[in-house]
Amino acid sequence: METERDLLQMVYDSIQSGGRGVAIGRNVFQADDPAALVGKISKVVHNGYTVDEVYG
Repeated sequence: METERDLLQMVYDSIQSGGRGVAIGRNVFQADDPAALVGKISKVVHNGYTVDEVYG
């Protein structure tokens, strides 16, 4: 993914389409703050946040 927002949108779209989780490696390991990104992904996957809510 080009941006963190693009990645989170893909995760959101996957969950909205019936996905139950995601497996992400390189985007997390190469992030400026991997722990923060994992927290955002978790909010989308487990708490139903939208991408805008994650940043809001």
